[in-house]
Amino acid sequence: MKLSYYYMDELIEFDLERRKRKSISIIIHPKKNIRVLAPRSLAKEDILKFVKSKSNWIKDKLDKIKEIRPYIKEKEFKDGEKFFYLGKRYTLKIIKDKNYIEPKVTLYRGHINIYTKSVAKSNIKKALIDWYKIKAEEKIINSIEKYQKYIDIKPRHIKIKEQKRRWGSCSSNKDLFFNWKIIMAPSKIIDYLVVHEMSHLIHMNHSKSFWNLVAKIIPDYKSKREYLKKEGFKYDI
Repeated sequence: MKLSYYYMDELIEFDLERRKRKSISIIIHPKKNIRVLAPRSLAKEDILKFVKSKSNWIKDKLDKIKEIRPYIKEKEFKDGEKFFYLGKRYTLKIIKDKNYIEPKVTLYRGHINIYTKSVAKSNIKKALIDWYKIKAEEKIINSIEKYQKYIDIKPRHIKIKEQKRRWGSCSSNKDLFFNWKIIMAPSKIIDYLVVHEMSHLIHMNHSKSFWNLVAKIIPDYKSKREYLKKEGFKYDI
């Protein structure tokens, strides 16, 4: 459902999603603009009243998005295009070779090389995403093993998937889920995310005890958390 109102002569429009939750959350994405998550039982008028109370904050966020939007371009998956990996930008190099039944991806001297018999955009995109997923799983498992000494509970399963709204999550069954796109971020940011989700194995909330545990393992977690909020939009394809 779409709702809108005017603030300072500017139309503020947002998508409303009702869910099984207790509070209202406002999400502003550089590409998809505003989404509001609200309890199913809450009246539309109350939701609109709450969103309006956050108008100054929303306007500030939208103004910042206007500044960065020129730098957010849809990827074409063509030779010479830049892609992030562990916080660094690499140049995509496509090598057409009919001998490759399945595409092969390698990292070499500042390039992400894709050897493939088909240079179709869909084929290149799939090959790159599959490679990212493999690398994300390797990195995250290594990071979990590194920080397991601080957490007594081990995850039941570790799953790498695409999560549109989150970088990671922890289920009540002690399963850890990670967005494969985090492999584009610097290693220290990935470590923070891993510790964040591992801490949920003990505290299934964002209580003071939870953040104290995160701080004990990653003392400067606040800067890492803020980095993801401000720079995370770059790690998307």
